Amino acid sequence: MDPASENPEFSISTSPSPAIKSQNHLIVWKGDGSEYFRIWIVNTALTIITLGFYWPWARIRSRRYFYSHTELDGNAFEYLARPIPILIGYLIVLFGFVVYNVSQFIHPLLVLLVMALFFCIWPWLYWKAIRFRFHNSSLRGIRFQFKGTLKESYQINFLWSLLIFVTGGLIYPFIEYKRKNYVFNHLFYGKTPFGFKGDVGKFYIIYLIAYGAIMAVYLVLFGAIFIGAMGFGFASSSGGLEDFENSPWAVVAIIGIVIAYACLLLLLTGIQVYLSTQILNYCLNQLKLENSISIEAHIKFWEMLKIQFTNVLLIFVTLGIYTPWAAVRRHRYMVGCIGVRAPEGVFDAVAGNRAEENVAIGDASAEFFDFDVGF
Repeated sequence: MDPASENPEFSISTSPSPAIKSQNHLIVWKGDGSEYFRIWIVNTALTIITLGFYWPWARIRSRRYFYSHTELDGNAFEYLARPIPILIGYLIVLFGFVVYNVSQFIHPLLVLLVMALFFCIWPWLYWKAIRFRFHNSSLRGIRFQFKGTLKESYQINFLWSLLIFVTGGLIYPFIEYKRKNYVFNHLFYGKTPFGFKGDVGKFYIIYLIAYGAIMAVYLVLFGAIFIGAMGFGFASSSGGLEDFENSPWAVVAIIGIVIAYACLLLLLTGIQVYLSTQILNYCLNQLKLENSISIEAHIKFWEMLKIQFTNVLLIFVTLGIYTPWAAVRRHRYMVGCIGVRAPEGVFDAVAGNRAEENVAIGDASAEFFDFDVGF
C-alpha cells in the first residue's frame, strides 16, 4: 500500500518529470499516547520532587521519545543531547528570572537595566541554542549542523530588533523573514547544505492578516466591555449596587464580561495557530537540500485549530492528565502533513554520504560549549 493513502491530510503531486523520476519519502509517526504517558508522569513527578532540577533530564527523555518514534523513509530520527548543557541553559534562564523579580523590589530603573541586559545577550543565547538543537539531531547516523555566525545573529536579533518600536511593529515580519533565512541558509545535513528561497513579501501578507485579526480582537473586546459597563451603569441607576443581583441588567453585564474573555481567548489562540501553521508551511515548502531534494508541507489551519482547542479543553477537564495524549496528537498530525520529495536515488546518496569524519561528529564546539535555553 502507498503510505500516502493512509493519511488523507497529506497528499503531494506524484507526476514525475519526463527525464527524472521522483520519489516521495513520507515522515511517519509511530508513537502512542499511552506509551508516552508513562514517560511524562515519571518526568512530572521527578521534576516536582527535585524542585525543578530534574527538568533537563525530563526534556531529554521526552525529546528522545518523539525523535525515535518519528521516521523518514523507515529511518528514525535521533536526539543526542546530554543533560548537563540543558541544565546550564536552565540555570541561566532561572538566574535571569530571579534577578528580574528581585530588581522589582529594589528600584524601577534596575528593572529596565536587567531588561536591557537580556536584550543585549539574547542574540548570543539564540545562536547557542540553535547550534545546540541541530547539532544534537541526527538521521541515519548523520548529524545536522548549523553554521550561522554570532555576528549575523546580532545583526538580526539586536540591530534590526531596535527598529520594532520605531516602526510600530511593522518591521517585525521582515525580522522574522531574516531569522528564517539565517537559520535555513546556514543549515547542513552532514556536509550537504540546505537552501531557503523564501520571499519577505509572503511574510508580510501572513502577518498583515494576523494584525487585522488582532484589531478585530480589540474591537470585540471593547464592545463586550462597553456592554458590560452599560449593564453595571443601568443596574446602579435603577436600584443601586445593593440591588444589582436582582436587576436584569446584571445578566447583561455578566454576559458581556464572559463574551469578552471567551472571544479574547478564542481569537488570540486562532491568530497564534494561523501564524505558526502558515509560516511553517511556507518555510518548509521553500526549503531544498542540495537543490534537488525538497520538503512539502500541507498543515491545515482549521485542523490545527480544532486540535488545539480540543486539546486545551481535554487537558482542563482531566486536570492535566491528557497532556501527553495532546502532545502526541498534535505531533502525529503535523508530521503526517510533511514529506520529502527527491529524484530517484538522490536521497539515499545524500543520506549515505558520510565522507569526512568531522561530518558525522559535527561541530565539536557545539557539543562542549553550547546549551539549550528552550528556544
